[in-house]
Amino acid sequence: FVNKKISKLNETNLNPKMKTAAIYMHNYLGFTNNISTRYQSSLCQFYCENNNFKVIAEETELRTVDHQPSLHDLCFGIYKGKIDSLVMISIQLLPKNKEKRIRFLQDLKNEKFEIHFVLEDYCFNKKSSIDEFMNVYSESIAINERYKL
Repeated sequence: FVNKKISKLNETNLNPKMKTAAIYMHNYLGFTNNISTRYQSSLCQFYCENNNFKVIAEETELRTVDHQPSLHDLCFGIYKGKIDSLVMISIQLLPKNKEKRIRFLQDLKNEKFEIHFVLEDYCFNKKSSIDEFMNVYSESIAINERYKL
């Protein structure tokens, strides 16, 4: 069992085509309040494995902060240029405030970077439109309201 894990790790280290990713976790809004970071990590790890991403970091946002410093650090701070993708369980982990969310996305479009939202099966990158993103976000929020999550 251990040897299989080590050989798998060595394979990913030797595969130059593999994109690097970080996983971002938070219990923030709607149903994300009910998914522990342990299960968020497991689902995101599975997603990364299926999409040939090598996970090099996992960050969990503190519940008591609203300005999401870990998210900004992953995208624009110490990990800038070191990861190709950010993977998170849901689009609902982005800022609740619409203006902050749009500004974050506009800043992100200037980076060679993409964000994958596992449950919505959506990827935001340089080519994505903010209007399209906002539609996906609204649909995800509507599910919360429909099911009182």
